[in-house]
Amino acid sequence: MSALMLMLQCTGDMNDGVGMAASLPLEYYFGPAVVIDVSPLDELIKVEHVAAKLDNFADKPRRVLFKTSSLIRYEVFEEKYAYFSVDLIEEMASRNVIMMGIDTPSVDYIHSKTLDAHHALLKAEMCWLENLDLTQVEEGEYFLSALPLKFTEIEASPVRAVLLQSL
Repeated sequence: MSALMLMLQCTGDMNDGVGMAASLPLEYYFGPAVVIDVSPLDELIKVEHVAAKLDNFADKPRRVLFKTSSLIRYEVFEEKYAYFSVDLIEEMASRNVIMMGIDTPSVDYIHSKTLDAHHALLKAEMCWLENLDLTQVEEGEYFLSALPLKFTEIEASPVRAVLLQSL
């Protein structure tokens, strides 16, 4: 996997530089990760979609990426795509997951007015990645490197994400 991705904030408070991309914990974006394939899926991702898959990994993953599609159409803004349920985020937090990623434009439904997934991720003090290109990635264990740029006045940063296959 190699793609330009959007990395979002892990904290809700942006006073005095807190919550800006420069203050994000780098260890959230660098380390062992698992990819869970739920494709093809273009609706709410629920705990039922992934619970059994998570139990298949020998080590409890701290970083979980969700593959929802095997095709990315860069020339089209998708009106329908997969996104995280609050229950899924709460389940991941209970499993000590510190970072979630997805191959869609947002962790929330496109027409969401309340941004429930964003708020649930912030409440759980989790970081997240959006717009991943996982089309050539199989479900399994990897090493993720997706370090944010050190922006001091915005809460998000593009990253160049790379997944290395675990040996």
